[in-house]
Amino acid sequence: MTFEEISRRSQAAFEPFTAMIFFAPEAFAHFKALGLRGRQSYFCGRSAALGRLPGQAVAATFYNFNPAFVIEQVNGGWAVTTPEAVLQARTTAVSEALQRLLDPAEGEEDLNGKVEQALPLIKKATAGLPVPGRTLFAGHAALPWPEEPRAALWHGVNLLREYRGDGHIAALMSEGIDGLESILLQAAYSHRIPLPFLTRSRAWDVPAVHAGEVRLAERGLLQDGNLTEKGQAVREHIEDITDRLDTQPFEKLGVEASQELINLIGGLSQRIEARGGLNLRGTTNQSQPSQS
Repeated sequence: MTFEEISRRSQAAFEPFTAMIFFAPEAFAHFKALGLRGRQSYFCGRSAALGRLPGQAVAATFYNFNPAFVIEQVNGGWAVTTPEAVLQARTTAVSEALQRLLDPAEGEEDLNGKVEQALPLIKKATAGLPVPGRTLFAGHAALPWPEEPRAALWHGVNLLREYRGDGHIAALMSEGIDGLESILLQAAYSHRIPLPFLTRSRAWDVPAVHAGEVRLAERGLLQDGNLTEKGQAVREHIEDITDRLDTQPFEKLGVEASQELINLIGGLSQRIEARGGLNLRGTTNQSQPSQS
């Protein structure tokens, strides 16, 4: 198995473990207590590691969202709270949510041992990764590791999520695909999440979506909402680039340890999904084969 193949397999295994925080009632409660409302929680929660940046700067890191919407949400959020308070609230919420989602009910396997086994692997995989061009990863890599084991593991897996996401943006830009176009291609490529949900949750209106479809059709990538042969090749090429830019964490571990880490986190993700830890209705989650 190549490290590119390991990278792609890891994304599917890791995503539920990290993305659960975007759906967790614990997170909503803690962020609401800080004065954050609606999607301010998502944008401020995920960008707080960068400090109190203006919305214009944060919008650059949330590639497939309407920048005007990101700017509004971020600037509104930082008017009522601070990045330090948001980061503390998120760490607390992660611990509480993972306790609820992972602690065994009667007759269930105790998965806490998987957390302890995965922690040294995730710390090795994330140690010393290069930060140039990887803004969200760099911000989170500068944060201290939480002491509580489940929160620490979430922090480490989230580092890999942001590392891959930053690389995915680079891949999209290398192919001249803008944020809205990336959604249109993604919906046609995977069929996992309906296009209306993707565009609505990223705050793109109907005229903007239509204009994006026209641009992609003129390039021969999309026709009547479906990928053309050329569009399929371009989208697969983007995913291949994303995989290639994401191999360093797994090269640090080696094939065997990488597969062990994927299996450990994958087991935790399965428990989270089985307990309803992911719910697409009304969320701003950016989950995609490669998030941007």
